Amino acid sequence: MISSGLREHKKRQTRRAIASAALDLALDAGLAGVTTERIVGRAGVSARTFSNYFSCKEEAVVAGHAEELGERFLALLRSRPGNEPPRISVLSALQASLPQAGSSRYDRLLEIMRLFSSNSALSGFCLSHCVRVEREVADLVAGRLGADAARDPYPWVLAGTAVTGCRVALGRWAEDPDATDPHLLLEQVLSLAWGDLARGPERVFPGPFEPLPV
Repeated sequence: MISSGLREHKKRQTRRAIASAALDLALDAGLAGVTTERIVGRAGVSARTFSNYFSCKEEAVVAGHAEELGERFLALLRSRPGNEPPRISVLSALQASLPQAGSSRYDRLLEIMRLFSSNSALSGFCLSHCVRVEREVADLVAGRLGADAARDPYPWVLAGTAVTGCRVALGRWAEDPDATDPHLLLEQVLSLAWGDLARGPERVFPGPFEPLPV
């Protein structure tokens, strides 16, 4: 009998193989040149297996990049010192998750960002991944601060601005990669977004916080 842990591991491997195949094809032939048939052929799975994991080629293409980058960022964030200010932890983890100039990963990221920015059909799926990462970041930040993520807006504002700032910085970098470094651009964008957050949650949102009535 296959254990539930092994079964889940195999599912993750299958999903990753399909998503990687979809992204590779999109980078090689453009999104218009990608079909479900070509994806399953490269991944070595059936069309039924594809439909068990993804609703369409666009979802698979985005997952090929977003899931890997998101997992890397969250792992780096969890490894930051527990007594470090959350905004420093988040910025450091984001910057460390991005590749360095001159590496193959750097060139590939640039290709991916240009693919995403030139195909509006991918936007909705990108946003879905951003929302999931925001939720995990907010929970991590709340845990570090001993805050109630359901009532305290600080972890959510920090998470939301971090994820959105990363998306903005990478988008601007993809438009003119020779003009700036994505790590520096990310720091500049978040410095603007975090002007008040640098003062700390107790200064920005003097408690107790009460949700607005619906």
